[in-house]
Amino acid sequence: RKVAKDATEAALNAGGLFMSGNSRNVTMTAGGKLRLRRNIHQFGASFFGNYARGGKAGAVEDTAANLQGLARYDYFFSDSLTVFLQATGRHDKFQGLDFRLTIDPGVSAFLIDTKKQRAWVEAGLQVQYDARNTSKLAAGNAGVVGSSIDSSATFANARFYVGYENQLYETVSFTSGVEYIQNVHESVSRYRLNLDAGIKAKVSDKFSLATTYTMRFENQPLPTVEKTDSIASVNLIYTLF
Repeated sequence: RKVAKDATEAALNAGGLFMSGNSRNVTMTAGGKLRLRRNIHQFGASFFGNYARGGKAGAVEDTAANLQGLARYDYFFSDSLTVFLQATGRHDKFQGLDFRLTIDPGVSAFLIDTKKQRAWVEAGLQVQYDARNTSKLAAGNAGVVGSSIDSSATFANARFYVGYENQLYETVSFTSGVEYIQNVHESVSRYRLNLDAGIKAKVSDKFSLATTYTMRFENQPLPTVEKTDSIASVNLIYTLF
């Protein structure tokens, strides 16, 4: 039974939009995912990035620029209980983040784990380090008497996550996840909420089409930065193995 759960999975995805003429626009999205399971050990990694540049001729500028990567190790005490350590790195120009590093130790419990469905919950701690964008700092400080924004900050957080996957049909699958992060270091009023959902449909043994939606909410972002970012995309996925 343990051997049956061993897995080697890897996939790449990409999508884009290109316009020229009176309106100039370039939009690109790309990502990848890797999962290796060997007996009681599992390693996972993923990345995604989005870039957009648009405007009229002679006045084209960046409108989106973000990149995130994740690496994770799980140790299975049983088929339904694991301890894990994961790290994420994030860059988001328009959220004012030159780099955000998070280190997350925790425990994970599978509530459902069948061939067609998986549901699990995670809980743990998080150390968060933010290196902030200097241009956003300048914009936030402009005209504000006595304002002071640190160029970097470190937070201690509690992290909770719920994930769900469903193989709806032989060629169609649904995935979703909700992550809640609560600051416990200096102020319980600071928190973040992340939501991901996607539907993937296979068009061949190697290729699939995926529609995904991502929402990132932060209740206390830097000044001049919106609290909520959302991304909806359609990608072509190539399964390596």
